Amino acid sequence: MSNPSVVSLQLAALVANGICLSQTPGAAGDLTIAGSLATGGVATLDVPRRVAVSSTGNDAAVVFTITGTNANGSPVVATVTGANVSTVQTAVDFKTVTRVQTSAATVGAITVGTNGVASSPWVLDNHLATVWALSVAVSIVSGAVTYTVEHTYDDPNDIGPTLTAMPEQFALTPAGYVPPLAWPHGTLQGKSTSGEGTYADQPIMAHRLTITAGTGRAVMQSIQAGID
Repeated sequence: MSNPSVVSLQLAALVANGICLSQTPGAAGDLTIAGSLATGGVATLDVPRRVAVSSTGNDAAVVFTITGTNANGSPVVATVTGANVSTVQTAVDFKTVTRVQTSAATVGAITVGTNGVASSPWVLDNHLATVWALSVAVSIVSGAVTYTVEHTYDDPNDIGPTLTAMPEQFALTPAGYVPPLAWPHGTLQGKSTSGEGTYADQPIMAHRLTITAGTGRAVMQSIQAGID
């Protein structure tokens, strides 16, 4: 049994205010979506990627709710807690952003945009194989990029009520995290050169490629072999 796969990922340069230009809301409400990535109040990102909220003051008491769609066009809602003169990012990737809300007034000006982080779709693995082995190789085929291969023990099909319209999809792990909790590979993490690694005798539900910096193109090849 084998299930070879190839995943390619490349990001445009980050635009920290590409969704919302600098603004200082005086109360809870919607931010204006008018950055360079927006048209008609809807921001469209180059690829599904994290949304970043940057604060110039201490907004640790403010919750930001981001609404939009994912790679499949399904509705996505994510919340992040503001930072103290820093930047926070969503746990999931957005292809479009249609609304950004604050739970309260912010202390200083904030911007909303993209950073250098995005993940490929999850590649599902056969965790039921009797003998389990998965090999993964990542090649940097152009430019400069930093990447990490991640895996999860949760079912990526378990989207959950906040990430898609009902009915929810079937899940093999009903008590799993939504979105799936991602763990870095032992050696394929924070790398800026091509590399390869294995998941030997370590069953996992799925794995993916995550870019954490750079605008280069990375390609992940993986193949699982074992006895059903």
